[in-house]
Amino acid sequence: MREQIFAIFQNLGTLALLAIAFPFNCTVVLASLLWNFFSRSDANLVVSNENPKNILIGGGRMTKTLQLARSFHAAGHRVILFDLDKYWFSGYRFSNSVAAFYTVPDSQEDLEGYTQAVRAIAKKENIDFWRCINAG
Repeated sequence: MREQIFAIFQNLGTLALLAIAFPFNCTVVLASLLWNFFSRSDANLVVSNENPKNILIGGGRMTKTLQLARSFHAAGHRVILFDLDKYWFSGYRFSNSVAAFYTVPDSQEDLEGYTQAVRAIAKKENIDFWRCINAG
């Protein structure tokens, strides 16, 4: 019983501290957003490429994949990501640098299905280059 009462007070204390910090956090976040909006540099602009390519990158849940997608996009290419079915809700699918996101079966469980899915994506998106990023 004593442990439950302690847990309740601990949670209420945490909520009280969060409520106290909320106005400060909102002020900092809004100031940062406004600063970034008005001081936007030309470094993030997309380069106009005379010969843009369609690039397919596997392993769409990893940070290095997103960085590659951003770099290729900034160089004027179109980037398509894919990952395993179990990672269907990767946040990177919503990046402005990603034109499309697909899921494929796990190659460890269904190699033929994986191969067919990647080939179908490559054919549908008219892929020029393909790179799969391994998690390990």
